Amino acid sequence: MYIFVDPGKNTGWAEFNQEGNLTLQGTTHNFEEFVQWLMVHINSKTSLFITKVICEEFKLYPWKTKDQMWSEFETVQVIGALRADCIKFGVDFELVPARNKDMGFMYQGTKEPSHSNPLNHQMVATAHGVFWLQNKGIRKPQSR
Repeated sequence: MYIFVDPGKNTGWAEFNQEGNLTLQGTTHNFEEFVQWLMVHINSKTSLFITKVICEEFKLYPWKTKDQMWSEFETVQVIGALRADCIKFGVDFELVPARNKDMGFMYQGTKEPSHSNPLNHQMVATAHGVFWLQNKGIRKPQSR
């Protein structure tokens, strides 16, 4: 199983099987809910079935620094918690650039949803999965 994560205050996730097919996706709406999700999905029993966790990286872009003033950086907290659990349970962890989602949406033949869409983050996580898995040759391109 591969798990893809779009981290943040609202964190989206998508699980794909070994053949690269989407099996489950969802969104958590705060850090505490994400920690509960982690406890269920990445633990000593499930880690045996997880091939890798792939997470969108965080970059503080210069043009966004003012917007982040006094931020609690929820995205960074989520990435840290996720990475710590992966280390704890021996699961491979990889950070990927945010821009990869654009190609993932293109591969799916869809457009990125608006930020106001409540499913946005799980759709972004899925797009990351589609891009990564197709580039690794695990997922076959889908015909439209």
